[in-house]
Amino acid sequence: MNFFTNVEVHDKILLLGEGNFSFSCCLLKLIKERCGITKFSNIYTTCFQNDLSPLAVNNVNFLKTEGAVVLLGIDATRLEDEENLKFIRFNKIIFNFPHVGGKMKIHLNRALLCNFFVSCSHILEADGEVLVTLCAGQGGTKFEGTNRRWDDTWQIVEQAAHGGFVLSHVDYFPHMLFKEYHPVGYRGREQRFSVTSSVLHVFKIVTFPIASINSDYINQISDYHVLERDGNLAVSYAHKLAIIKNPLQNCQSAQYFLTKKLHEFVSKHLMNISIVSNLPYHTVYNSMKAPCFFNGSLHSLRSTLLDVVPSFKGCYSISEGLVFQKFGPNFSDLSFHCQVIIGGSNSFLVIKDFVEFIERIFNFDGSLSFKQCNDEWFILMQSDTMSSRKVIYSDVSYNSIIIDVDLLCSFVMKVSIKEIWAEKTIFDETSFRLSLPSLYPLEFSFDISFASKNDLDELEFFNVLHNAPDNLIDSVELLSVYQHPNIPDKSYCYRLKYKSYERPLYRKLAIDIHRYVVSKLLESVLDVKVH
Repeated sequence: MNFFTNVEVHDKILLLGEGNFSFSCCLLKLIKERCGITKFSNIYTTCFQNDLSPLAVNNVNFLKTEGAVVLLGIDATRLEDEENLKFIRFNKIIFNFPHVGGKMKIHLNRALLCNFFVSCSHILEADGEVLVTLCAGQGGTKFEGTNRRWDDTWQIVEQAAHGGFVLSHVDYFPHMLFKEYHPVGYRGREQRFSVTSSVLHVFKIVTFPIASINSDYINQISDYHVLERDGNLAVSYAHKLAIIKNPLQNCQSAQYFLTKKLHEFVSKHLMNISIVSNLPYHTVYNSMKAPCFFNGSLHSLRSTLLDVVPSFKGCYSISEGLVFQKFGPNFSDLSFHCQVIIGGSNSFLVIKDFVEFIERIFNFDGSLSFKQCNDEWFILMQSDTMSSRKVIYSDVSYNSIIIDVDLLCSFVMKVSIKEIWAEKTIFDETSFRLSLPSLYPLEFSFDISFASKNDLDELEFFNVLHNAPDNLIDSVELLSVYQHPNIPDKSYCYRLKYKSYERPLYRKLAIDIHRYVVSKLLESVLDVKVH
C-alpha cells in the first residue's frame, strides 16, 4: 500500500516542513494520476521559513495554480494555534525529514518530534494518519536492523506516544515514486541528501489511550482487585474484560477465522453435529481454579469447557468459549484462552484435515506434528523459539478433541497471545495476515520494594498485578527478600516490566503508573508499605 497516495478525493492533506515544495508538487501530480482526477485542491502545504529559494518560488506558483493552499512561517509544533489550520481536521499529516538544524542535537530533534505529535493530535481526524520519514537509523525501531544504540536515536515511537499515537506501519520511503523530489537541508539551503534508505513511519492515534494519572484515577484504582458483577456473575477485573472482548464473537479476529473454518471442516465430515453454545462460565468451586461468585455463592470459573459441556454420549458436537486460569507468575501469557472442543468418535480424523489446511494457508511444512501417547493423540507446535506445547489434544475419557485456539493462532501467525488479543488487532482473510495495532511497542523496567508485616502471599501479589489497569505489566521478577534481625517486617524487591501491545506508552507515563498506580494498589490491597 502506498500510504502517501491512499486518499479519497474529499480527504484533506497537510504537509509540513516543505523546504522547496518539490515533494508537494510530486505528491499532487501522483494523487491526480492515481485517483483519475484533473484537480485536487485539498492539499495544505507549509514550510517554517518565510524566505524562499528560486526553486521553491516556482513550485509554490505551480501549487497555487492547482488550487493548493500554501502557508509560510508555520511551526509544526504549534499547529493548534495557527489561524489557517486550527479549525480544520486533516485525514493525513506528512512531515518528511524533520530536523532542528545543526549537528549533535539529538535531544532537540526528539523534542521536535514529541511536540509535533502532541500538536498534530489536535487537528487530525480520529481515523487519520501521520506520516513521518526519517533518515536511516534515526527512528530507532527494530525494522531498520542497525547496530545503532536506541539511546543514540530519535526514539520516534516514544515521542509519538506523548501525543497518543502508536506506530501502525513502517517501510522504506518509496523514493522511486517521487523522482522529482529534491530534499534539501535546514532553512532551504540547497544541500541535497540521499533518501534511498530512508524510513517511512505511519502512526495512528488511539481513541482510548492509557488513562491520565490524576487524583480521581488514583483514588479509584484500589477497586480493581474487587470481583466485578456482570449480571448474576462476579469475576475479577481482568476476567471481566476478557468476557467483554471475547475474540470468538469478533468477526475480525484470528480466533474467529480459525474457529469458523473448523466449523466448516466438522460440518463437511461429520453428520448430524450439534452446536453447544451459551455454556455457563461458572462451575463448582475448586481452590485450584480461578474464583468467581454466582448468585452470591463462591464458584470457580471453568478451566476447560469439559467442566461445563454436557456428556457427548456418542453424538457429534462442537463447543467453543473462553476458559480461565488462576493468576500466576507468568505475565507474558494471559490467564484466559479461547478453546474449542469437538465431541464424538473419529473426530480426530477431521482435525488432521484441518491441520493440513492450516499448514497450507500459513505456509508451514510439517511444523504441526502428531504424537501418540497412552492411547491419546496430541498435535504439538515445534519451534526453535519455544518449547513444544499441546495445542490440539484428545481426551479419551470424554471422547473429545480439545483445541487451544489462542496457542494455535500464536504459533501459525508468529505473534504473542497478548498481541492476538490486543484491541483492534485485525485478521485479513484474503492475505491470511494479522494487522497489529502497535508495532515495536516499548518496554520499561522499574524496581519496587516494600515492607510487609507478614510473609507475602505471592499468589495474591500476582493477582493484584494481573488486575492492574490497562494490562501493562509484562513480567515480574523477584530480586531479593530481606529481614533485619531486629525488625519484624520483611522487605521484598521485585522488578516489573511495563509494555502495552495496543496503547501508547512512554517513559514518564510508565514511571507515573509505577509510582502512583501500582504502588498505591499494592499498599491498599496487600497492606504493605512501599519504600
